[in-house]
Amino acid sequence: MALTRRAILKTIAAAPLAAVGTSISPARAEVATFTILVAAIGIFQKLLELQRGPDGTGALLTAINGKLDIAIEQLASIQLALASMSVQIQELKEDVLKAIGQQYAVELFNNTKAALQRITDVQRAADSNGIKLDKHLAPDDKMMVELRGAYQEFDECRRRLREYPQGNGVISAALLEPCVLADHAAFAAGFIDDTLFSIRLEHHLAWIGRISEPKAEYSAAAVLDRAAEQEKALRDNIAAAAKGNDPSSEVANRMLAERSATICVIHKMDVEYWTEWPIRDWRKLKGNEYMIVPTYKGQLIDVHGAQIYVDTKYDAGQYPLELRLGDGVVTISVNRADQVDKSKCKRFENPSGNIEADTMFKLKIQDEAPDSSRFRQGIGGAIMGIFIRSSTYARTLTTNALKTEKDAQAKLDAVNDQILTQRLAQLALLTAAEDRKFTSDIYRELPQIPH
Repeated sequence: MALTRRAILKTIAAAPLAAVGTSISPARAEVATFTILVAAIGIFQKLLELQRGPDGTGALLTAINGKLDIAIEQLASIQLALASMSVQIQELKEDVLKAIGQQYAVELFNNTKAALQRITDVQRAADSNGIKLDKHLAPDDKMMVELRGAYQEFDECRRRLREYPQGNGVISAALLEPCVLADHAAFAAGFIDDTLFSIRLEHHLAWIGRISEPKAEYSAAAVLDRAAEQEKALRDNIAAAAKGNDPSSEVANRMLAERSATICVIHKMDVEYWTEWPIRDWRKLKGNEYMIVPTYKGQLIDVHGAQIYVDTKYDAGQYPLELRLGDGVVTISVNRADQVDKSKCKRFENPSGNIEADTMFKLKIQDEAPDSSRFRQGIGGAIMGIFIRSSTYARTLTTNALKTEKDAQAKLDAVNDQILTQRLAQLALLTAAEDRKFTSDIYRELPQIPH
């Protein structure tokens, strides 16, 4: 059975709309972390898949354009697609919307979604009673009166949402196609004729234009641009702090570049010590060097097309460590420390240290010659202790590693937030582009109303 454009549009009145779900409360206002955005990104991807899929609303559009004849029974696939979209939209949680700073828009979004829900409820009730909500039904029929009231409420809620500046942002993209489907239902039921349908689609296309306009302050395009700028600023700040020798920033900076942070650090220090060889006096051993090379590791994971940095952890395994005395003698070298490229190490000058006479006596090296192995081993152990106590940067990377890994991940999470916000905005724009094509193809079939 061949179907006309009007027959297809009338039949859609019986299909459930894609806007059911729980309301989103604007009460909470905490700043979102990257985990809050993940669900919304998945929702937009699923919406796109449904819009592009062979069993989604594209089947309806094909029929409208007269490219294929579709049996009425095949409209069940459209209903299934719309029902699936309903499940995805209800997953939009309050924190997702807070993450992009649209507080009053949340209330308008909820009102519009609730009005669409009311249309869906009337359609379901009519369908369960075998009633077709089209123009052949008496205007004063109870179900028709319910549908007309629900549509009028929806139309007003939609007007408020799209006229509110922040209603032209990311959150509205999820409702674009359900709004067009609601207009289908009204057209099929005879509440609006093809002239009014054309005007409503014209307003709808203008709405998509505002959502996609980079110069509009609250648009999805503007959210995308701001998040990209913020991500760059965060990365630049981390890199600058790393150059300024902030350990957690150094770890984060390496993670952003390599997903692993092996940080070679060389501390240098002069040490004064008491000796009784060949005479009792204080002497100084200049230029002692202490090298450590700890490693931090993390993961780069894919979240619906967004690459984010997670799970920064200090590698508590054995790392290269070396102590070189000021006369060039290496007294400690472990874990292939001799293979480290020292030209790439970060270098720090430490204030002079002091080995008390009592320590020299305890080590029994107070009267040993400086070139003896016993003296070098003993003095090396004492100098190592001074380095460990005084080398703040190295101590932060190792002794305070748990705090450092936490601080580094916090910096990465700020970057992740912006990466995910960009992905969310990108998918919102793609969803809007799909709806623009869907709506434009219908709009061209309707009368063009002069301004």
